[in-house]
Amino acid sequence: MKSKIRSLNIISFVFISLTFDFHPAFAQTGWYWQNPIPQGNTLSGIQTLSKDSIILAGNVGTLLFSPNGGQDWEQRTILFGKFNRLRSMQFIEERTGFLVGDTILYKSIDGGKSWSIIFHNDILSAFFISGNTGHALSGDKVYRTFNGGNTWSEQTLSSSFALSKIGFADSLRGWILGYGGTFFQTLDGGMTWTQSGLGNYWGYFGIYFLDRNIGWIVGEAAKIYKTTNGGVNWTEQHTGNNWEALDGIYFKNQQSGWAWGPDLFLYTTNGGTTWSAQSKPVREDINAMQFADSTTGWAIGSNGVILKSSDGGSHWIQQSTTVSAFRINATDWVSDQEGWVSGYNVTAT
Repeated sequence: MKSKIRSLNIISFVFISLTFDFHPAFAQTGWYWQNPIPQGNTLSGIQTLSKDSIILAGNVGTLLFSPNGGQDWEQRTILFGKFNRLRSMQFIEERTGFLVGDTILYKSIDGGKSWSIIFHNDILSAFFISGNTGHALSGDKVYRTFNGGNTWSEQTLSSSFALSKIGFADSLRGWILGYGGTFFQTLDGGMTWTQSGLGNYWGYFGIYFLDRNIGWIVGEAAKIYKTTNGGVNWTEQHTGNNWEALDGIYFKNQQSGWAWGPDLFLYTTNGGTTWSAQSKPVREDINAMQFADSTTGWAIGSNGVILKSSDGGSHWIQQSTTVSAFRINATDWVSDQEGWVSGYNVTAT
């Protein structure tokens, strides 16, 4: 029995190695992924164009499309940057989308059927306000386009620390976060950026806006800041933890929200005025969360963990999956019964 198990492990390793180098040729040579399905490369980006149309993106230029709610998957090829790690995806509407890789920014105008390169550089983060207007963060520079990526203008930010994230609440108000208390804001759609510190030197890693006025920023030392006027003013919300970092934050409405990081899972029922630790049935860290409605939500994280709540987030129950994973990074749900998750070596429906 042990020898059989070892043989299966070796075959699995060969399949993965071939995929990393020659995955577009599998269908031509008669080789097909058997486990996991539909393939085994790391996935980190997801977009639901409609209830039935789904796009997944991941390592080695992996790009998968399902036209029927995840029942079938087809491989789509990116002609350039085959070995580029695809990290995030943003669709402005059903046909126009943007795909962020480590060194390439792609654009699609046909719902993800084909992609063209619109920016080539080391990319930290990107955000598009519309199909024409977008920003890309690279090093200490912000690149801006007004024509969908045909041309870009360059702005240099004066920062002593590394930058991490760019995001906008609307067409005018945006923020760039980074280490060492780095915090830039724009009130004119990115024409000018001004540094506006929050009174400390901690790093900031996550930003979430519920609407154009209400948003939160999280970072090191369990720092949480909230704005109710579109980022004009920020107020610190105390969590009772002074050491652990927070990587992400999510609110399902103005009152109920969660913040998470290594060894931290915090919950609020009053918009963040007070935060408390919430128990969960697993030890794994949470990486992302989304609610389909006021009562049904999912939280995903390390080692492929999937948690579900059916009572608005008061309690969480571990969900089973037939696909093993090292880590799940993203989730999207179209109802309380139907959803998708993606992560390292996993695709589950």
